[in-house]
Amino acid sequence: MTATAYVMTDTEGVVQGDFAERNLPKLAAGEIQIQTAFSSVNYKDYLATLPKGGVIRQYPMVPGIDVSGTVVASNSALFAVGDEVLVTGYDLGVRHDGGFATQVQVPAEWAVKLPDGLSLQDAMAIGTAGFTAGLAIMKLEGLGMRVADQPKIAVTGAAGGVGSVALALLQASGYQNVTPIVHRGGEDEMTADDILALPSKPLLSQTYDYVIDTVGGELAAKLIAMLHYNGAIAMTGNAGGADLPTSVFPLILRGVSILGVDSVAADMPTRQLLWQRFATDWHVMNALPVEQVSFEKLPDVLDAFAVHTHKGRTILTF
Repeated sequence: MTATAYVMTDTEGVVQGDFAERNLPKLAAGEIQIQTAFSSVNYKDYLATLPKGGVIRQYPMVPGIDVSGTVVASNSALFAVGDEVLVTGYDLGVRHDGGFATQVQVPAEWAVKLPDGLSLQDAMAIGTAGFTAGLAIMKLEGLGMRVADQPKIAVTGAAGGVGSVALALLQASGYQNVTPIVHRGGEDEMTADDILALPSKPLLSQTYDYVIDTVGGELAAKLIAMLHYNGAIAMTGNAGGADLPTSVFPLILRGVSILGVDSVAADMPTRQLLWQRFATDWHVMNALPVEQVSFEKLPDVLDAFAVHTHKGRTILTF
């Protein structure tokens, strides 16, 4: 059996991607084969197409860290042919061929059975970006963030995948004092430049109780300095840089907490819990800025990431 895939290759240091027909190997024990219905394009997928993006570990590789579809073959007792499933994270699109293909073979333990109330399309409107946003909120709530308190919350990268879903989830949960921070905005929008223009001091005026940060770098450092006593920041990405030029003073003088959010290796009970929430009280897909394009348009989407014009969530249809 063959599959059409978007394949990244490295030929003597020249990294490029293109569509290709690939022969699928025999399904291994414990694996399932998924007929792809939808995938989604994340910032991490864009990084996977760069020569030094730090995502792909070996070539050739099919990128795509998300996929949803129907099981068409199974060598596992966990799933039967006809089951609708979704996969995010693990080594998908990193060390294992990912979701940018018409057929995807994965270890069965990576897959989540689609909950009632969620469609395959819904699952990819959320994808890794939304799953990460959900994890960030869950971590902050575990540290004390409560709707009843109506805390002041900032969300960086608010026009991007993680940020846009985080805003929708916070609104659905009942949080009202939420400030979106965007890369470029209008007159009434808070922008990253507004924050970066503040003095570079270990402690700034206490402005926010909690922050969901998708950017990292100097922007995150400034926001850490702006957190209230016992505030917290959940860090999910590094679109603005991997360095964190801050000091210990917010931590030891204001009791600020820095929470790391990793969606790749989240355990299965956490995954099932969050996806059940997306099927129920966090069913926000209709409120998300989602663009749906055909698989063949993937290069155009990647180009939008390259020139920083991509916004919200993009779903690939197969």
